[in-house]
Amino acid sequence: MRRTFPLLLMPLALAAQDSRCLVEGMVANAATGEALHRAVVTLRRTGSVSGASGPTSYTASTDPLGKFAIADIDPGIYLLSAERNGFASARDTTRIKLDRGQKSTGQMVLLNPHAVITGKITDEDGEPVTGADVQVSTLSYSQGRKQLSRASGATTNDLGEYRAFGLAPGKYWVSATARSNPVLPAQEEFTTTYYPRTTDAGSAMSLEVAAGAQWRNIDITLARVRTVSVRGKVSTEIEGEKRILNVMLLPRMVMGIASMSVGMRGGAVRADGSFEIRSVAPGTYTLQGMANVDGKSHSTRMPLQVGGANIENLQLTIRAGATVNGKLRLEGHPEQDLAGYSVGLQVWESGGILFNSLPAVETQTDGSFQLTDVGVDRYGFFVNRLPEGHYLKGVRSGGTDVLVSGLEVSGGAAPLEVLISPNAGGLEGTAMDPRSQKPAAGARVVLVPQSKERAELYRAVEADDAGRFRFKTVVPGEYRVYGWETVPQYAWMDPDFMRPLENKGEAVSIPEGSPQSVQVSIIVGR
Repeated sequence: MRRTFPLLLMPLALAAQDSRCLVEGMVANAATGEALHRAVVTLRRTGSVSGASGPTSYTASTDPLGKFAIADIDPGIYLLSAERNGFASARDTTRIKLDRGQKSTGQMVLLNPHAVITGKITDEDGEPVTGADVQVSTLSYSQGRKQLSRASGATTNDLGEYRAFGLAPGKYWVSATARSNPVLPAQEEFTTTYYPRTTDAGSAMSLEVAAGAQWRNIDITLARVRTVSVRGKVSTEIEGEKRILNVMLLPRMVMGIASMSVGMRGGAVRADGSFEIRSVAPGTYTLQGMANVDGKSHSTRMPLQVGGANIENLQLTIRAGATVNGKLRLEGHPEQDLAGYSVGLQVWESGGILFNSLPAVETQTDGSFQLTDVGVDRYGFFVNRLPEGHYLKGVRSGGTDVLVSGLEVSGGAAPLEVLISPNAGGLEGTAMDPRSQKPAAGARVVLVPQSKERAELYRAVEADDAGRFRFKTVVPGEYRVYGWETVPQYAWMDPDFMRPLENKGEAVSIPEGSPQSVQVSIIVGR
C-alpha cells in the first residue's frame, strides 16, 4: 500500500507541472541598448485565469547578457517590472496573460539611466549659501489641482554647490530654500526661489531632462523679502475646565502651480489669548485657531492677505459647532425604510488643515439625521452606503442648491432636504488603439462631466484585456469619455491639461435608468 500512493499521485503532479508557465526576456539600457546585468525583474499577479492559488509574485535577476527567465509560474494575469541601481525603475510596464503551460518569450524591458542636475546657490552679493535645501520637483495632480512634488533634492556644501541625482526622464523644476540667516536685517529673510530666479512657482522655468542627462550650472540667486509680524487675540466661548488655545498660519494654494513653498508658522498663545507670528512673508494665507476644551477639539479659520506691513489687532473667536438637521427621501418610494445610510459633510475648498474630524452619522428609519458640532465653514454633502444603481440626485438647504454652491454654516443652517434616486445611469464600451485599430488592453478610461465644478462626478476605470470598460451607477447628465495609453493621475481634472484635448473625447448623454454604450479611441504619446 505504501508504494501505491506515490503512483497514484504521479499523474496529479505531472498535470500540475504541465500547467506551470514560463516568462523569458531581456533588460537593457534605454539610452544605449546595452544589456543590463543584475537587474531585478518582478512578475506581479493581478488576476487569475484558472483559480490558481500559488505565489502572487515572482522575481529573477538578469545574467551578464541581460537575460532573465522565470519558470514554474501559475497561470494568471501579470504585470512585468524591472529595476537596477543607477536606473529609473520600470513599474508594471507590460501586462502578460498566461494560460496553462504557456511560454512567453522575447519580453523586453528598457530602463532609463538616472539623470543629474548640479549648480550653485548664492545670495544677492554672489556669496555661496551653505546648507540651503535644493528641491527638484515634478508636476503632479491632487484632485485636479496642479502641484509640485519633490522628486529629488540636495543640501548645498560650503561652496554653495549641490548635486541632485537619481532622476528619471521628465520635466523638472528646481528651487532653493535657505535656513535663517543672521546676516540679514531682522525683518528680512531669504524666500524660496525657483530657477532661474522667481518666487512664483507658476513663473518658474522647467528643465526637460533626458535619460542619463547631466544638467550643469543650474544656478539660483536667492531672493529676499521683507517679513512682517501678525498679531492678534484668540478666544473661545466654549465652556470647560481645561482649555488649550493655538494658532497657525497656513499658506494657501493659489492659481497656477501650487507649491507649499512657504511653510506653516505657529505662534504661542499667551494667558490673555494674545499671539504673535513673526517672520511672515507677503502672500495669501489661512489663519487657523484651535481650541482643545476638555479633550475635544474645535477650530475656526479666516483668510488673511499679508503685505509689506505688520498686521495688528486680529480677533479670532472659536465657537462651538452648530447643529445641522436634515432628512433623506428616496424618489418614488415614500414608504421605504431609510435607516443605515451614512451621511456627512466635507470641507468645500481643499488646501486647509483640519484639526477636528467632520461629523458623519447614520440616518434613522424615516431618513432623518442630525449633524452636530459643525464648525463655521463652507461644506459639501455626501451619502455613503448607497445600493448599486442609487445616486445622490439633489441636496437643498432653504433656497440653496448645496451640490452646486456648497452649504454655508455660520451659527446654523436651514434643514437639508436630500433626494436619492434609484435610477442611476450606466456606461460601457470599448477602448481602441488608433495605431492598430485593436482593443487597447489596460487603457485608462475617464468619464468627464460637463459641470466641471462637481469633482465627485469624475470617474476613471481601467479597460480589461479586451479593451472593455464599464461605469456603474453614473449620475445622469452630459459627459465626455476619454481614453489614454498613459496619463498622470487626476490630470483630467486640470482645465489647462484638458483644453487641447477637448475634441479627443466622445460626447455622451447619460439618462436615468438606461445604460449607454460608446467606443473611444485612446490618446497616445501624451
